[in-house]
Amino acid sequence: MLFFEKGLTQILDTYRAKPFSMGQRLLTQPSVLLFYLSQIFYPIAERFSITHDVTYAVSIFQPWHTIFAISIVILMIGLSLWCIKKNPILSFAVLFYFGNHVIESTILPLEMIFEHRNYLPSLFLFLPVSMGIQKMLSHYQTSRKSMYYLLICFVCALMTGIGFSTYIRNWDWQSTQSLWQDAAEKAPKSARPLSFLALGYYEPSGQFEKAIELYQAALTLRDDQAYYKAGLYSNIASIYCYRLKNYEKAVENARKALDIRPEFLLAQLVLSDSLAMLGKYEEALGGLSHLLKSNPSNPDLHFLKAFIHMKIKEFDSAVTHFRRCIHSDPNNWTYLGGVVFALPIWDILTEVIGF
Repeated sequence: MLFFEKGLTQILDTYRAKPFSMGQRLLTQPSVLLFYLSQIFYPIAERFSITHDVTYAVSIFQPWHTIFAISIVILMIGLSLWCIKKNPILSFAVLFYFGNHVIESTILPLEMIFEHRNYLPSLFLFLPVSMGIQKMLSHYQTSRKSMYYLLICFVCALMTGIGFSTYIRNWDWQSTQSLWQDAAEKAPKSARPLSFLALGYYEPSGQFEKAIELYQAALTLRDDQAYYKAGLYSNIASIYCYRLKNYEKAVENARKALDIRPEFLLAQLVLSDSLAMLGKYEEALGGLSHLLKSNPSNPDLHFLKAFIHMKIKEFDSAVTHFRRCIHSDPNNWTYLGGVVFALPIWDILTEVIGF
């Protein structure tokens, strides 16, 4: 990416929509990498979550552990290079781990932490551990039988504990509600668990007031995604418009979403729909016309505009936009039904049925 024209410039531009800078990301990632390592060697269920709260480093001394994390990472890489001939397997495992984190843990404007990023990098970390255990078993098998059996019991207990921890963690994944409730408890400063709990559980179950409450709570929290607040306001507006039929509230929240992200298509659709239901047809048409300049073939925009034109009895304009909908999706009966209502009978036979 860096070798393409404007590659680095594009990366820096993307950071403008993030709550952290490239420098903060680079300073924070050593702590994240050590956290990933700690999850591998201390894998209890309470330490795993689909999202985590991360304190962004603003300097090598703030927060205080930043300088230690950077030093430990540099030391581990340095020792691995120094011991590469004496302990090639261990050196390879460590270098493979950090090498596979280079893309997602350096300058790219990705989110700070995701556990799945650790899957491939951790692949060879278990090899030197298992080789060490095997060497100890071979050593004590002949010299100290008691230590040999104790080591076997320890390994069995360790495997049992890891398996039990995995089983417990699976409970959190049994449903959308349990997964995101667990994440909300483990990452109370993150907006994502509350918003996904609202979107994935409370909205589908028809608990719209609770969903709105969670979205509003999420607005006060932090997320690494660009424009996440615009999405939250848009989701609230959609509930008010299509579920609760409170069009004034829908307009209010859709406008807040568009203040943050003016090109947000979904929010503009909800705004125009709500304005139309309030009888503010000209204002709704104005917003749709602006969106059609950048989305000229979007059938949803044309359909909504056609619907509003029908409301104000501008049937010719309605037919024009219904035709564009049909051109985009000729098998959509909703669009065909709109033409039927907008055209006189003989035009219907010619336009729709093909007489």
